[in-house]
Amino acid sequence: MIHDPGKISVPTDILTKPSRITDIEFSLIKPPCQIGHDILKEIEFPWQIVPMVRQHH
Repeated sequence: MIHDPGKISVPTDILTKPSRITDIEFSLIKPPCQIGHDILKEIEFPWQIVPMVRQHH
């Protein structure tokens, strides 16, 4: 249910682009793993959710 909360930092036009993304656009997609980690790191979960969010790419 929690997959990629950091994706909120990626512009929608990149997420929905029907063609290949550029290298610059790809560089904008990589940091959300850390952003998702930062969003969730203070929440207690019964499983290791936060490391999974950070490492899912």
